[in-house]
Amino acid sequence: HPYSSSSDARLSDALAEPSKPRTKGAYFIGKLLWQKGLGELASLLVASQKEFGGDLPDGAIHVVGDGKDRRAIENRFRQLKVPSVFHGRVDHADELCRDFRALV
Repeated sequence: HPYSSSSDARLSDALAEPSKPRTKGAYFIGKLLWQKGLGELASLLVASQKEFGGDLPDGAIHVVGDGKDRRAIENRFRQLKVPSVFHGRVDHADELCRDFRALV
């Protein structure tokens, strides 16, 4: 079956209460398309930084996923000087996604 069952070990690990505090900042996970609002997210991050100062916890937004607009979205984040890390496609249950404080 293509979907994970509730007995899938990866799923239970991802849903378990963390044994230590989450240490990473914010991340977006999904298909990288303009329709997902990533242009607006980049603009909001810039406006928020100007308005309130400071940076995101961990210093950058992590973008997990791939899609037809990935290059253009990466360029937009770079143009706006949004601190960001693009990881490409990663399984939702991957260890990379476990310690983030906020899902955008």
